[in-house]
Amino acid sequence: MPQKDASLIPVVGRTFEVDFGESVFHTTFDSESRLTFKPIKGSLGTLETVSYKNVEVGPNARLLYWQEKDKSTVTGYWDFEKRIVFSNVTLPDHTFLNLRGTLKPLS
Repeated sequence: MPQKDASLIPVVGRTFEVDFGESVFHTTFDSESRLTFKPIKGSLGTLETVSYKNVEVGPNARLLYWQEKDKSTVTGYWDFEKRIVFSNVTLPDHTFLNLRGTLKPLS
């Protein structure tokens, strides 16, 4: 089993603002396998708690992925040190979105 990187920023119990410009979300990491995201700006997404997978890809960086109730799929690279997010989303109508944004800790 791989060792956890001791420098990785703990996220459980914390909320982050993800700002993609036209869409802004507040994402709270409820546990190592569940998160809640709340749209703050824009028409993308709805308030939802999802089960997610999480892979450490470097110090303070994670690859997150999940499926939403409407069958949208989300894969994102979250770099907590550089405070950037790259996200790929496939919507139920098969529209494919490539998003880039900023990441700001709120709590």
